[in-house]
Amino acid sequence: MNLFKKGISEERLREVRSPAGLDIGARTPNEIAVSIVAEMISFRNNSSSMPMKLDEKLFKKIISNSK
Repeated sequence: MNLFKKGISEERLREVRSPAGLDIGARTPNEIAVSIVAEMISFRNNSSSMPMKLDEKLFKKIISNSK
């Protein structure tokens, strides 16, 4: 099926995400499912899908309290 010939705009076609899922190195069906659901949640929440990182100020506080 040629979606462009069916009237779907080039702009809209560029929005298609393929393959589905975040690149987490998934190999098994369960891991692939997790990567797809993670992408769906990220899209719904308008998230960057970037790894979370501890705030530098909080990190320094934790380190200083551990010494």
